[in-house]
Amino acid sequence: MTGNLLNAAETQGFSGRVVAISTGALYNPNQPMPLNEESETTEGSPYAIGKIRAENVIKQHRTDGLDVVIVRPFNHIGPGQANGFLVPDLYDQLLKAQQSGSANIMVGNLATKRDYTDVRDIVTAYTELATTDTLAHDTYNVASGVSLSGFEILEYLQKAMKLESIESTIDQSKVRPTDAMNIVGDATRIKAELGWETHSTPETAINDFVARRQA
Repeated sequence: MTGNLLNAAETQGFSGRVVAISTGALYNPNQPMPLNEESETTEGSPYAIGKIRAENVIKQHRTDGLDVVIVRPFNHIGPGQANGFLVPDLYDQLLKAQQSGSANIMVGNLATKRDYTDVRDIVTAYTELATTDTLAHDTYNVASGVSLSGFEILEYLQKAMKLESIESTIDQSKVRPTDAMNIVGDATRIKAELGWETHSTPETAINDFVARRQA
């Protein structure tokens, strides 16, 4: 898909910049944190394999003269996020517990810590990368530089929903033993070069997520 899009851009004489979204999930989690653009990558999942292959295609098109930059965002959070991610899935469980009168929800391993950035700050990074006249590098991380556990995310969510009394129990069937305990991204490069900064905290992002769901 990446190759087809970039081939079409070249064929049609596209002269702008392509911002190609990769992922922070392609870094090997078994190395010192935080992870910067030079950290070791690994084909540790089908998703990472696909993104690494796409990056290889992108780099070839850069060699051919196409202006394309790779962005590696870490975990997204914020209003509008669909199910299949931690915050909306926990939200649905808490809501169902409230509606059924249950005092407990079943969760996976919430001790693992991830680097969450508000999607609105991530989009700002994409915009700045797309519109800046020249870029010094071909790859940029987008991350907050701070990791939070699933327990902290759940606490923020329960506070926003006013459901602090609901307890959580670990469901062993939801625990993935290969999950890294802590992942933190390093966005020094984009901060130093473009002045990008995060303006929303995870708590603010969760509050806005809940407000939109309940609107």
